[in-house]
Amino acid sequence: MASEDLGPVGAVAFLPLMAYDLATREPGTFVVMLLIAVAVVSVELLYFERDRLEEAVVATGEDVAGEPSRT
Repeated sequence: MASEDLGPVGAVAFLPLMAYDLATREPGTFVVMLLIAVAVVSVELLYFERDRLEEAVVATGEDVAGEPSRT
C-alpha cells in the first residue's frame, strides 16, 4: 500500500472509532454532536430546495409577495 493511500484509510478507520469512544464515554456530547449534524444536513437540503422554489416562482411571473414581476 502506497503512503498516499494511508490518509483516507486512516480517516475511515478513525471516524467510527472516535464516534464509538464519544458515545460510550460522553453520551450527552455525542447526542449533541448528532443533533448538530442533523441540523446542518437539514439546512443544506432546505437550501437546495429553495433554489427549486425560486425557479418555480420566477416561472409563474410573480415575485415572492405575489406581485407581478417587473422583468
